[in-house]
Amino acid sequence: MTVRPLRVCISLAVAAVLPAAFGPANAEAQEEVDDTASIEVGAGFQATSIRGDLAWLGGGTLLFRIGDFLQVGGGGWLLLRDHALSRESADGGLKLRMSYGGLVAGGSLVDAGRMRFDVRALVGAGTARIKVRVESADGAKVPVELAERAADNFFVVEPQLGLTMPIDERWRARLTVGYRKAYGVEDVFNVTAGQVSGGSAGVVVVFDGFGQRR
Repeated sequence: MTVRPLRVCISLAVAAVLPAAFGPANAEAQEEVDDTASIEVGAGFQATSIRGDLAWLGGGTLLFRIGDFLQVGGGGWLLLRDHALSRESADGGLKLRMSYGGLVAGGSLVDAGRMRFDVRALVGAGTARIKVRVESADGAKVPVELAERAADNFFVVEPQLGLTMPIDERWRARLTVGYRKAYGVEDVFNVTAGQVSGGSAGVVVVFDGFGQRR
């Protein structure tokens, strides 16, 4: 007769202890996961190679960060200035316009104190267009766009390594090096996929103020 009340007391004690032991821990773990979710917006420029010449790209990324490792989102880049296809006609003649964008995914490799090394890859598509520019009829040095000579879409893959350094609590600077590989440029006059492929190095200013971070 004395065993049953003891069992009842033990059961009640266990029932009272379990929520206190595991409930807050689970809530804390959930809060910790939610606390690391944020949206990262970056904008910057890259120095790259187009047909063996130096060119400048401008663009940025919009990424959803999950924890301190995973980053998923999108990004895009475009030539800041039409690229002359002929060295002898830098102010006229045929000009190349190029832009590309796609899905961006990556993750952190090393967290060295306040600096972080990461790897990302952009997989998407781009467009290369050839424009014809000549001087105006009266001879003034004013370029006039006459027509689009050719255009072609291409597939692009761009792996990239980055070093992120804090500016303040929400702003960061990211230094990047990467390589853009284009496939399928066939219908553009005097331009091949290999000529619009090339290495790059750039600087991106990142704002991480949307969402909560630890």
